[in-house]
Amino acid sequence: MKQVMTALKAIQDSLSPIAKDAINPFFDSKYVTLESVLEALKMPLDESGCVLTQIGNGDLLDTILYHLESGEQIVSSVKMPLEKQTPQGYGSAMTYIKRYSLCGLFKISTKDDDGNKADLNYQYDQFAAKANNSEQWQGLGIWLKKKKASAELMKRYNSDFQKWSKK
Repeated sequence: MKQVMTALKAIQDSLSPIAKDAINPFFDSKYVTLESVLEALKMPLDESGCVLTQIGNGDLLDTILYHLESGEQIVSSVKMPLEKQTPQGYGSAMTYIKRYSLCGLFKISTKDDDGNKADLNYQYDQFAAKANNSEQWQGLGIWLKKKKASAELMKRYNSDFQKWSKK
């Protein structure tokens, strides 16, 4: 276990806090996406000679860090709470637990990436630039309404959403 633990420590030491890059309109909060966590891990995993996989096993998620040279591995299993017993509920729980499992294993912290936190237009620009599906665009609209965005910003959101949906 010495080589895989040494590699894990090297990966942990190489990571900086990751900027929150998505909005949860239901809780009026920001969070780091799974995609951002995985992107932050790519280079450190390669440099440490490790492979990472996450496998759903019923109501468990197994996160496996495998050291290629030694064959050693670390397995972390987390129970996934399912709010909805549907494929969408399972997928949502899986994504959530994947993100949190990785952040725990690799000691990844998050940060707000906005010196302009009070500027709603700035925040909108940041999130709109990353919105790549209808759920994210709709969440952005809900978030803007909760923040009581100006009529001008709501008009801009509607226009941007229409342009995106025609792509």
